[in-house]
Amino acid sequence: MHVVTLKRASKVASTKASMSSCASVQIMRALLVLVAVACCVASGVARAARGVRVCESYPGVVATGTPLGTARPGYNVSSCCDACTRKPACTLGVVSNGACQLFSTVTGVNASASATTVAVDSGVSDQVAMSMFTARFHGCRSLSWNWASPVAMWAGVMFNVTSARVQEFTWNPRALCSGSPNFAWLPRRLQFLDLSGNQFTGNPSLSQLPRTLTWLNLNGNMYSGTPRLSLLPAALQVLNLGGNQFTGTPNLRALPPGLTLLDLGFNAFSGTPSLSSLPASLQSIAMGGNQFTGLPNLGALPQLLQNLGLGENQFSGTPNFASLPPSLQQLDLSFNAFSGTPTLVSLPSTLVQLSLGGNQLSGTLNLTALPASLQAVYLQGNDGLCGSMTTDLPCAVFDGLPSACSCSGTAIQCAAC
Repeated sequence: MHVVTLKRASKVASTKASMSSCASVQIMRALLVLVAVACCVASGVARAARGVRVCESYPGVVATGTPLGTARPGYNVSSCCDACTRKPACTLGVVSNGACQLFSTVTGVNASASATTVAVDSGVSDQVAMSMFTARFHGCRSLSWNWASPVAMWAGVMFNVTSARVQEFTWNPRALCSGSPNFAWLPRRLQFLDLSGNQFTGNPSLSQLPRTLTWLNLNGNMYSGTPRLSLLPAALQVLNLGGNQFTGTPNLRALPPGLTLLDLGFNAFSGTPSLSSLPASLQSIAMGGNQFTGLPNLGALPQLLQNLGLGENQFSGTPNFASLPPSLQQLDLSFNAFSGTPTLVSLPSTLVQLSLGGNQLSGTLNLTALPASLQAVYLQGNDGLCGSMTTDLPCAVFDGLPSACSCSGTAIQCAAC
């Protein structure tokens, strides 16, 4: 039996749409899910549902199914787990009022304050977790999450048939679910979670995410409050919280050390974010569409950064471009309140797009030392720019100019200063 997984290269983007579903990727994921299902059917559904022996407890959960004998008095969670482990036919036990009931098969789970379910089979354990997690989903369309089929066959699940664990769960625009899912119920070995494009609410408890999680996408929901980013799993590499209703000033000083993509765009964050202690691994930062203020320290950015999006905020002051990351390709500072005459002679040689439109820049810019890599420069809306600005780049690069400026040959001519 082969492992059915989907390996991804690190995705880098700088806008709210950076984590949107790509048609080709979704098709590939669908094909892989079908392959996984086919493998399970060919070798027997039981192989996918019954995997390695574990001992994982779920307080507040009671299971129903086919019992193995009568309930055993005088048991706690640990001894019930041991008892189930010693019986090859046992998949889980339920501890209630000091008694342990063992089960061979399970037909469902429900919440119960007086019971604790102990799963000793990894596939059944993940099915318990996913059942409790999706129980908080409301208003979804065409769901097929139930005990009639093993969790390996559930919609949105990517199942690793070698480890018999749920590896990924994706549930986005197909359903438009609402509610407040409890991350404490997620499978213990989950690596990838995509709940983008739904209508989930509340302040997500990031401390309850599986510690194995490397990819989290909650884009396009209705989450609110100030997320406690310091509680994220240390293994996380991709974080997308864009397009929600988060407020406050996010603490960027304690992000996971291996994070490569950070998207906080299009929320209601405010204050002045600290860019001086970001993870060195970051390649893409999207924080546009918020209410951030102050002057961002662009000289303290991670050296591997390729994309920086700070547009549509309330940043002010004169930006300093002297020490930008050497691999930066896209820089978006548009539609803020930046002013003055910034120096553009030390931009990275890798820069492809520079967006400064919609600010309050003034004076005559020195455009003679712009990198040859630039393909688009946006200056529109800076009506204080004036004088004649010579450039080595063709006019086609300056796609957006202030209304009083025009480009001809090697010069941009604006109104006299």
